[in-house]
Amino acid sequence: MLIAQQNLINKSLSSATYVFPISLGFIALIDILIFGSNLTFSSILSINILFVAGILFTMIGHIKSMHKRSKLMFFIMIFCVIGFAIMDRTGIPMSGWFTYLLFTGVGNISVIFFYQKNKFSFVPLKFWLSISIIWFLPELFFNYAIATYLPVSYGYLAITLRIPLLMLISVLVYREGKLSEQMLFSFVAVIAILLMFMERL
Repeated sequence: MLIAQQNLINKSLSSATYVFPISLGFIALIDILIFGSNLTFSSILSINILFVAGILFTMIGHIKSMHKRSKLMFFIMIFCVIGFAIMDRTGIPMSGWFTYLLFTGVGNISVIFFYQKNKFSFVPLKFWLSISIIWFLPELFFNYAIATYLPVSYGYLAITLRIPLLMLISVLVYREGKLSEQMLFSFVAVIAILLMFMERL
């Protein structure tokens, strides 16, 4: 998944952002039908809105102008995210969040080493330490939350909270797509997010 993600982000940040809403629709369905998780009505509605928005993005968003290889990476990422969510749902309760995170981290390092072992870049140690802290703190929190409190669908729904900001960055900084189109998808994401929290207001 990391390989596909990095290839896709290099071509389109906004497309990588909308991988999760599409994946989330399938994850929620699996979570309910196979694992028996109880999702609230507002959460299901929010997930459906994000899923439909993701499907529409593949038709009229920035991804429509991308090359076939980048589009392939988009769909590979969707497949990988769904698989990763299933592993989260089964692996974390069985092994505990710390052990699970440890072995998945070792797996990631191994894959990257054998995939491009001759392309490692040397950067200052402080830079890598900063990246490591920024990376592992959210991972620890995410895995701990899924292991102790949240259904896996809620965990991946939380990831989609980043959509409005990343869509704005993609169009203003990286000039991806039209501002009106990118902001439309951001607006839809905000509506879906508000629906998720509606029952708690």
